[in-house]
Amino acid sequence: MRWPVCGYLLSERRQGTERHSASVQDAEGDPGPMGWTKGREGQEGSRAEAGPTHWLGRVAALVLIGQAGVQMLGRIAPGSVRFPGSFGPVLTPDSPGYLQAATELPAIRAEYLTKTLYLLLLRFDQALSLGGWGVVLLQLVALAMAGTAVATLVARHHGDRAAVLAAAVLVMNPQVSQWARAILTDSLFISLVVVLAIVLARFLELRTSPLPPLLLGTALVFLRPNGLGALIGVIVVVILRMRRFRVVTALVSIALVATSLLLAPGFQTPGGEENTLAARTYEGLVIWMGEDDVRIAMPAPAQPDDLTNAGLVRYATANPLAVLRLGLLRVGWELIQIRPHYPAAVNGMVALQMLMLSVLALIGLRRNVRASLGPAVLALSAGLLLVIAGTWAVAEGRFGWAVLAMWSPWIGIGADALLERLRPGRSGSVN
Repeated sequence: MRWPVCGYLLSERRQGTERHSASVQDAEGDPGPMGWTKGREGQEGSRAEAGPTHWLGRVAALVLIGQAGVQMLGRIAPGSVRFPGSFGPVLTPDSPGYLQAATELPAIRAEYLTKTLYLLLLRFDQALSLGGWGVVLLQLVALAMAGTAVATLVARHHGDRAAVLAAAVLVMNPQVSQWARAILTDSLFISLVVVLAIVLARFLELRTSPLPPLLLGTALVFLRPNGLGALIGVIVVVILRMRRFRVVTALVSIALVATSLLLAPGFQTPGGEENTLAARTYEGLVIWMGEDDVRIAMPAPAQPDDLTNAGLVRYATANPLAVLRLGLLRVGWELIQIRPHYPAAVNGMVALQMLMLSVLALIGLRRNVRASLGPAVLALSAGLLLVIAGTWAVAEGRFGWAVLAMWSPWIGIGADALLERLRPGRSGSVN
């Protein structure tokens, strides 16, 4: 049995096996397919043979362990994770709105247009009277598929240990795994963004058709509004990569982005004054936390009642430094993940986690500096962070994990390199 997404990502696995003889000779670290540095001799052939089906069962087990770990962590360190007491589908404050909108299909309100795909999944779940279990199961499967894609990619040239570590960082991280049981778009979105990064890297390395990353990027726009940032990242990469018909491609891409902007509720005023970009910018909203919102002082707008996109553009033009500062603060808070409302112990644990993951990611990136995954992740990250800069950071930091989850291959490679250097009898620096 072949899984469609993973099969697409790794259709050249057979060619990798045929190149085994030449690969073993590249002991000095020349880049192989997908730009990954060659692994240790003697393991190359077995890695080339290990496809998605080899890893799916293992990663699925890690997903289940991660779900149990979230429950345990919630009891050991209260407040460190969401929903520590529930093993089934969890309703959040946003969930009732999704469920109601799903029952109204095919009619759909403007503010839910960019969540159409999720509403369809919920409607299917409702039709089968699954009580949310169908959606939760799909989210767990999607997380396992993303982890499988990451593990298969890393294992080919860095070994099983690096692959397991990379997959575990993705599927067992409490900040990612805790959302898999929630009736929210975040878990599915994070998983598909990771898959998109690998698909886009394949496009860059092998010059395959741009259609798969473009289609997946477009699908993300109709999963949640933040998907617009991912689509922008894909479009930029595709335009820069294509040598012919670049002008036509650029024009079509601009039209596609403009259409997405018109459709996304976050870029419309009818969605409610409190949700418009202009209103949130005028008030200096940095972190949306309900009654405990974090704001900064912003210059008074010349026309405070003008909440249109055009009004926001005029405001940003008149106050560029203030708007830039606001955007950078939003992105910064979302990346560091600590929050003013968290207990000091939780903030300390989060800070330690982020520091450790960042160091490992840098080590892994250094070992793959020429890999095509880097430009893909950079482009998608820039697009997603641009959306955060233009909207707001969120109380739980879940918007940021769509970006941070793409680091998992580098973190796994970095952790493997560190373990290798710490092995008895080994010395030297990690490089």
